[in-house]
Amino acid sequence: MSKLSDYSKFDHLDDSDSDGEQGATAPVTAPRALPTSLPSSAVPPSSPSTGGGFVRHPQHEARFILQHEGRFIYEWEQSLNEVTLYIPTPQRIEERALEARDFVCDILPQTLRVGLQRHAGNYFLNQATGGLIDCAASTWTWEAGVLTIELQKANKGVVWETACRGGGSAPPVSLDPMQLEQERQRLLLERWQEENPGMDFRGATFNGSVPDPRTYMGGIRYD
Repeated sequence: MSKLSDYSKFDHLDDSDSDGEQGATAPVTAPRALPTSLPSSAVPPSSPSTGGGFVRHPQHEARFILQHEGRFIYEWEQSLNEVTLYIPTPQRIEERALEARDFVCDILPQTLRVGLQRHAGNYFLNQATGGLIDCAASTWTWEAGVLTIELQKANKGVVWETACRGGGSAPPVSLDPMQLEQERQRLLLERWQEENPGMDFRGATFNGSVPDPRTYMGGIRYD
């Protein structure tokens, strides 16, 4: 596994070894609307969490915030089909305004790398992802200091326990058991809503443990 950064938000980029994994750099797409939770000044202060640093976002129920040693790192959320990360970045370097082309975002089948072109081979984020990615269908955009990365799940309905697994100087992170159970329930309801558009599953609850959204009752339909 490659050496990881110290989560210093592009301030101090460490050297990184080369992963042998093959994949393509995801295309830059047209900017889309940014999340209302950024910039990071709006993020609440860190609090203890058994989820290895994940705190549920106060305004977006489905979104989680990763903090490390009091520093805001990124936000992430998932649906049946994709995982989306929101990473705050510099807007200027040495008095020069940055553009989308200044960033590197390599999306590999099981690895995400994020950095700056001027620091070739060095990354702010270089970690294994929480699940297998469909690289060709994944995209990223950058606008107003926010890098938005959409990772298409290779296996629809799989519940990711984390967006990126951490490692090196970055501690491993994952949702705690309660958060994970809540995500299973949310994605299972999303699946039922998708398969039964005439019904409303909002507010539905489960007795006992929540079944796997991908495999429950014959598995996800792809028609």
